[in-house]
Amino acid sequence: MSNENLELRIKEKIGEIKIADVNALEIKSQGDMTLAQDYIDQNKAVLAIIDKELKPAIAQAYDLHKTLKAQQNKWRLPFESNIQVVESKRNTYYLEQKRIERETQEKAEAEARREEARQRELLLSRAAKAEEKGKTEKAEELLEQAQQVFIPVNITPITEKRIESESGKTTMIPELKIAVIDGRKVLRAVLDGTLPMNCIEIDYQGIKRAIKANLPADFLEKDIPAQYRNIGLDYQVTFSSRTTKNRIE
Repeated sequence: MSNENLELRIKEKIGEIKIADVNALEIKSQGDMTLAQDYIDQNKAVLAIIDKELKPAIAQAYDLHKTLKAQQNKWRLPFESNIQVVESKRNTYYLEQKRIERETQEKAEAEARREEARQRELLLSRAAKAEEKGKTEKAEELLEQAQQVFIPVNITPITEKRIESESGKTTMIPELKIAVIDGRKVLRAVLDGTLPMNCIEIDYQGIKRAIKANLPADFLEKDIPAQYRNIGLDYQVTFSSRTTKNRIE
């Protein structure tokens, strides 16, 4: 069916709809309930026409999408595999160089702090002797020198963050991969504020299923059990409708 014919059928169905202005509708009786249900059914009938006519084209488009996507993945696979292998080797080398660089830095800093302590202790000793000899000014000068002792540590990096290649400059940026091995500990970390609340994805449907399993078939808000109250949830009971079509004899 063409779009023009589909539009005509929709217009025909719209002409059968009994309620002209849904915003003006007021439901104050069982008769109004019936009228409202007829209106819902009439609108659902229009939706059914739209879905029926467009479903085959959508299915064809979906099948074409799947075919093209499979073809794309097939062609991309060997090149993506090549990239993964080379990136893995490059990262292994780069991480090892960074480890050596960090280890060298830490050793140099530790040695510098030891040398600072040695020089500081020497100056304090000289200041004490100067104080004993009554050389107050000299002692104060030595004490000031002891407070200012600092040995800078400058280690020449053995790795470069930027890689210059034929296509341009590439910057090596550290990334963090995470795998959850104990969900309960992660949850506790969220509860105590170590991790932010947005780390947890709340399964609303799972919560609803758990609560509805403890409710009668025809329930109201007051039927919600006490254990599900004051747990950070807000409840609102609404009603959906299910229509059983009348049999035509």
